[in-house]
Amino acid sequence: MEGIKTYRTSRFLAFVVILMGFALLFTVDIDRLIVFYKSFWSTCIVVFLAAINPLLILFGFSFSITPGEVVSTNYLFFTKRFKIGDLSYVLYQPTWRGITPMNSKTSMRSLHIARRSGNWQDTISLANGLYREEDLADIAKRLKKINPRIELDEYAQSLVRRYK
Repeated sequence: MEGIKTYRTSRFLAFVVILMGFALLFTVDIDRLIVFYKSFWSTCIVVFLAAINPLLILFGFSFSITPGEVVSTNYLFFTKRFKIGDLSYVLYQPTWRGITPMNSKTSMRSLHIARRSGNWQDTISLANGLYREEDLADIAKRLKKINPRIELDEYAQSLVRRYK
């Protein structure tokens, strides 16, 4: 049995989001910014956006496959752990399911790893913007190899075939 395999966020996307945040921060007029910094809470917001949020985006998201379970960590503090034997489905669906039809050609998809009924508490969702698509394909393939009872939907199967 293999050891622990950990997947982390796509560094390119993280840097794009961070740069966009900095660009937004510096679009504010300097006179308004001086008034803004006089408030303690406003300064805390700027420090969060300039220092803490970039660190969370770069290092706060991970997904690990261990010999007995999968572990998803979001924003360093929120963790979901599922036993691999409890997993039932791996779905590769549009991220915006209410807006985008299932057969859409959109590249904005998420890998949903579900156990039991698959409600929001029983699902780990990994967006293909946050994680590389190759990593999502590897996750689906590894989970299917470890637990053959897991069902992959047609889109997840297509994703795995694309990155063999």
